[in-house]
Amino acid sequence: ISNAPQYEGNLGELDTSYRILADHARMLTVAISDGLLPSNDNLGHKLRSILHRCIHLSRAMFHTEPHLLLPALVNATVTSLVTVIHLWGIQDKTRP
Repeated sequence: ISNAPQYEGNLGELDTSYRILADHARMLTVAISDGLLPSNDNLGHKLRSILHRCIHLSRAMFHTEPHLLLPALVNATVTSLVTVIHLWGIQDKTRP
């Protein structure tokens, strides 16, 4: 998706951007799945700010348009969370 160099686990600016983008993608995915939406109110505004930061990082550090990168990150996040849920045997107690 991106022409940026691969993540290497260093403390450089690019690897830090990878970690920030991954963390923000996880947070956005979970928050939106829990019903929080970007808006002008308190929490919605914070969500919007984080989404804007993801957009900026996508363009500035990874030279990729966010509409290409963010869906891939959301898919990876959902896949990893589903795997963890299955491995840990977590059940949704809110559903019958």
